[in-house]
Amino acid sequence: MLEPGRFVPLLGPDVGWQLVFNPGAAFGLPLPPLVFPVVTLLLIVVVVRALAEPAPMSAVAAQGLVLGGAVGNVVDRLVRPGDGSPIGGYVVDFVAWGSFPRFNVADASITVGVALFVLVTIVSERREHAAGRTADDPSTSG
Repeated sequence: MLEPGRFVPLLGPDVGWQLVFNPGAAFGLPLPPLVFPVVTLLLIVVVVRALAEPAPMSAVAAQGLVLGGAVGNVVDRLVRPGDGSPIGGYVVDFVAWGSFPRFNVADASITVGVALFVLVTIVSERREHAAGRTADDPSTSG
């Protein structure tokens, strides 16, 4: 069982588990408690509206990772009271990676989802640009 603050090595002396109760935002940044549910609600609206549009499966997966991570962190705050307010709870962070701030699976999901979404967007734009250039360029037609 993990004890708060105690590092348990997993892959050498720098990668392992360390239980931390995080009252702040990602990487422990202090933000008012109301920010988390509001941002998550906005994110849900944006993702649901985006899912109504046709998109590559990788974009849908990226949106799902971000949405799932955000909802997971908000639920964590709701079930783990912090300062006494219903939305001011803690998020349990437990992954330790060197001096990097502690994080959890939801944080990793959000990070991977955002990175995947950026990658999908860049690849899609390059494909559209290449297809548009080929179709509009008279030197490429026979």
